[in-house]
Amino acid sequence: LALCAGGGGTHYDIGGPGISHSIQLCPLSRIAESDSEMVWAINWIENLCAYQKFKLEPRHKTAINRAMNLLKDAHSKSLTDFVITIGDAELREVLQHYTLEGPLHSLLDGKDDSLHLGSHVVFEMAHIMALGDANALPVLEYIFHRIETSLDGNLTYIPIDEARVAFSHPVFYAKVKEWLKDIRPDTTKEVEKGGVKLSIQRSCGIRKA
Repeated sequence: LALCAGGGGTHYDIGGPGISHSIQLCPLSRIAESDSEMVWAINWIENLCAYQKFKLEPRHKTAINRAMNLLKDAHSKSLTDFVITIGDAELREVLQHYTLEGPLHSLLDGKDDSLHLGSHVVFEMAHIMALGDANALPVLEYIFHRIETSLDGNLTYIPIDEARVAFSHPVFYAKVKEWLKDIRPDTTKEVEKGGVKLSIQRSCGIRKA
């Protein structure tokens, strides 16, 4: 935190107490920008249902698609706005967990998105991870998505503190594997064999003697 502040960066303690917890995410805010953002948002909503162990039927997916297209032209695109727009009572009940009425309050239900990715950003994930996968994974998915869409070809450094713990989680592991595949395709087989450490060393140009 001190290094981040000293370097003029932004520190987000996701799910934690204090001022740095004031972040409010609006994952649906970009659905009007491109077809890819719309597809991502629909998949994200479907994942929310899966995290609540709700089995989607074709009619549910149709309702999600319809509501997302209606929300596309709306001024406000919060998760509450989506829940109000959707016509299926079962989906409303499931998705309310992630709105202001749920345990995450406004974290995923902001009217505006206060996540700003500058040249130096730090995410503290311990608090949100402690809330369990059903609450943490929707947040992680959105943060990963924002990071990926912000990459413009310029040199980007994404350090992972306590990487051993991060790699033990399947979502973190899968995301690092995906990033390594994009950066250095020849490392894919090593990652698939569990050689994450060696893959990272090669991608960074660092090898122990």
